Amino acid sequence: MTYNKRGADSDNKPIVVSPKTISKTLYSRMLDLEKIGKRQQLRSILETQETSMQNIVHELQNSVNQTLVASKFFLEEAAEGGDNRMLVSKSHGLTNDAIDALTMLCITMHPTVVTDVGLIDGIGEYIVELRKISAVQIQFECSDTSIEEIDEKDKISIFRIIQNYLSLVLQNPATSMVNIEMSYKTALLTLLLSQNEPRFNFMKAGQAFNLSDISNRITYFNGTIRQKQEGKIETAVVELSLS
Repeated sequence: MTYNKRGADSDNKPIVVSPKTISKTLYSRMLDLEKIGKRQQLRSILETQETSMQNIVHELQNSVNQTLVASKFFLEEAAEGGDNRMLVSKSHGLTNDAIDALTMLCITMHPTVVTDVGLIDGIGEYIVELRKISAVQIQFECSDTSIEEIDEKDKISIFRIIQNYLSLVLQNPATSMVNIEMSYKTALLTLLLSQNEPRFNFMKAGQAFNLSDISNRITYFNGTIRQKQEGKIETAVVELSLS
């Protein structure tokens, strides 16, 4: 394809634009648009999943309410006589179960600490609650406070990656230690998710929803995940581009 460049100088040569060059430019633009489209589609999927998780809370609340009703029944029976020690003990156990379930339910379904206070405190608070119901030693470390400047929805996604990882790893009875390190430099967020059972591969574990959710969120951030092993420690290295 030839374009004539006209000017005062009649000896000006025409500018030749190769069809191949145009094709490459168009193809590159199409790839850019495709990436934008996929990113928007993934964001829509993630937001739908988040909405679904919020809706599930109502169903789980019904289960907790039934537990509390049973607890109340045992207390009423104890007040009327009978084996008070046994009835009160059952009520006490059910009440503790309901309290633990409600605590984890509120944090799992809607991490308000993340949105109200910050990502670092939100993850820390979640782990504190996990320690109440799990014997696994869970440690979390992050000193890069600049991460609090990122978008709120991105904070929720990072929280969900860690949450889903813990949900999968804590199902393995051989795991007794989990360590999470989070760093953020130059728009690159790195998660080091480690646990002390090298034979356990969380990427091949059950619960397809958790794995799919992790994969979608990593893809959304144009991120990567790889696994490495050092001695008895298995580590998943997650890198996310937040630019």
